[in-house]
Amino acid sequence: MRNHASMLSIKYHPTRNQLTAPSMVKIRVGQLIFALSQCITLTLAAPTQDLAMVPDPMKIYSTPLKVIMKVPNNRGTNKLIDVTVWINNPSDRTYKILNSPTSFFDTKSGAERFNPESKASKEKPRFLGKSIKWLPEKALELGKFTIIGPGKTVHFRHKLENLYDFGKPGSGIYTLRPSELILIADSQNNIALAKYSSLPPIDITISVARSFVDDMSDQLVLRALNSTAHTDAIYIDGSCSAASLPRNAPQMIKASAELAKAMAKRAQTHLNGNIQRQEWSSQLKKWFGKRGAVDIQTLQKDLNSIAGEDYPANYKFYCDCSQEDIDQGTYAWVQGAPRFYPKVRRATTMSGSGLLISLAPRAAGTIIHESSHFWDVARTIDDGIYGPKACQALAKSNPVKAQKTADNIQFYAESVYFKK
Repeated sequence: MRNHASMLSIKYHPTRNQLTAPSMVKIRVGQLIFALSQCITLTLAAPTQDLAMVPDPMKIYSTPLKVIMKVPNNRGTNKLIDVTVWINNPSDRTYKILNSPTSFFDTKSGAERFNPESKASKEKPRFLGKSIKWLPEKALELGKFTIIGPGKTVHFRHKLENLYDFGKPGSGIYTLRPSELILIADSQNNIALAKYSSLPPIDITISVARSFVDDMSDQLVLRALNSTAHTDAIYIDGSCSAASLPRNAPQMIKASAELAKAMAKRAQTHLNGNIQRQEWSSQLKKWFGKRGAVDIQTLQKDLNSIAGEDYPANYKFYCDCSQEDIDQGTYAWVQGAPRFYPKVRRATTMSGSGLLISLAPRAAGTIIHESSHFWDVARTIDDGIYGPKACQALAKSNPVKAQKTADNIQFYAESVYFKK
């Protein structure tokens, strides 16, 4: 059994006479920094000149947007390489693109977007940044989007500093292969999955592939944590008292974690039963695509591993009431570098009376989402696509990618458990 030290943090904010508190949850797991989030159903359709769309959630829309990436000098260590990205709109239409964490339009989150591959080794660099559970509708409401008008070009600069550990693959030439998928919205804030018309990969040279993950840095972090009160199974930060955190919050957090365990077990049983009977249920098709296009062995291995997690016994939850990530539409995240403070953040909501925290059932699903990111659980589960409708479109168009997307894993587990 894996022993993860995890933390959960909850945030609350009074609005007039009621508390509408997105709460955040920090979970500390082994050597990873972990964060959680909710998702909301989204719809959308093809863009027109005034950004009006006819919703069709099962389609991935093509855009005329073209991407060019350049790396100054094209070589260096992972602490030195910067990537400049230009995105051009050659059409007569205006596009509203959401600043999702894994897109070029977000330069602050430290999420995965470049997917470097070594030309000399099958080993992939270990990602040390954040895997984020993000809420598209909330981000749109907060104005976290970019408008690109007809004939306009926008550019962004991304630093690869400390985002990857190139130690195992070693020095050499790497190809950057960002995802072509983006989220777009129309004037009515309908949201849909879309793709660039052109996004050629580029090569970079890593001249010094030293590892940023070492035993000493990990020991220092653990020593610092052991000297704090954050070793309790469920720790409530003092800042939450001003936000009227319910006294039964620890019990509700524990109930959410226990529900996540039951949900993961049922998702595992459902998949294994379908495999044994050589069937493929509507839930499996909805979230992972047609049976013949899915890597069933890998999916089974991932779900067995997730179901093997012991929530809440091997996790610690740390609750606070700050606002920082919610302002970006982020509900949770996990970070892969042990030298950083390992924590999970996750947002929930509070009732008008301020007496209850709505942690279940979506909170349980979010715990499954984030645990799938852990290196010793499913190892390669990724982010990039957010929201139920976008995930369904992905399952239809690219089943292999869908089964390696954390939101698809979460929504599948929820749909099986709640029979929807």
